Amino acid sequence: MKSSHPEHITRLTAGLRTVAVPVTAALVLTALGGTSASASDHAFTQNSAGVAALSATKPLEDLGFDTEGMTGEEIVAEGLEQEGLEAGSVEIGLDEIQVEAEAQAANDPYAIDLRLDPETAHGTVTVTDAVSGRTVTSTYDIDVETSTPERTVFTLADTDTGRTYDYDSATAQESIPGPAFAIPIAFVGISAATMLYYMAIGAAIVIGGIAALEAGRAVGRIIDENKKRSQDKKRYHYPAKVQNNKVYISGRGLTASAAVARGKKSQDVWSTTKARAKSIAKGVKGGLNPVREEVHGGAGSGHMWHYHPNGRTPHMHSFYGRAL
Repeated sequence: MKSSHPEHITRLTAGLRTVAVPVTAALVLTALGGTSASASDHAFTQNSAGVAALSATKPLEDLGFDTEGMTGEEIVAEGLEQEGLEAGSVEIGLDEIQVEAEAQAANDPYAIDLRLDPETAHGTVTVTDAVSGRTVTSTYDIDVETSTPERTVFTLADTDTGRTYDYDSATAQESIPGPAFAIPIAFVGISAATMLYYMAIGAAIVIGGIAALEAGRAVGRIIDENKKRSQDKKRYHYPAKVQNNKVYISGRGLTASAAVARGKKSQDVWSTTKARAKSIAKGVKGGLNPVREEVHGGAGSGHMWHYHPNGRTPHMHSFYGRAL
């Protein structure tokens, strides 16, 4: 059910342009006082120095639409529409992540193109906007360290000057640099953060600089890709992460020893077969038999069968198979 919250909660003046600030962009950028973005409300206000600052006004949970039954691409497109943007190409896969969008208003030249390599979570953000009566396009390199609904961490680098800017939604920061660029870095950061937020809600998160896709779309692609590899290049174990009651899987394969090491650090793993998943859970606990396989949910839940190490410690899941 659609909420009654306004499409945009305030306006950001960044020296050269006044722009509408998306609700969710504020949620995933920077929380004042070190408050977790998942536990507080945020919006942009104007401080005395003429740069953007954060204050509390809007809850994270209020997406403005119901995501049930929607694909990841549909969630991204609908989320961007909530922010006054029309999504163009939306591709979320193991080979490439790309989201294009432009302003819905016919007389607004604003457009953004975010591209990421899933294995490195590195890519570019290209923004086109009207500045002082002319249309300007700027491209920034982006390195995403973390992107979940609860936290976003990334670095932007100006491709012309090489200067870098770090964003962390969990770090206390009272202002974001604004007017020193053709298209203010704060606005580029807001735009990128908005797209990353909806991707995290929909189908792709980033943990430790590695993108992971929702299991429903990752498993089949991993299996198909593995079939094309020579025997020495095949991988049977992959990093996994439980987020928002969904399992996400990275396409960056692990050796068996690396998978066991990951499990010993209380991190999840997905394996291509039940037997391989059991061997990982067994290896995590020094060869002791794991807890019997289990699943928490029925058909359509998105949950996966998995093992836990003996005694359920360390707390990790050794997943296998496809999402229910």
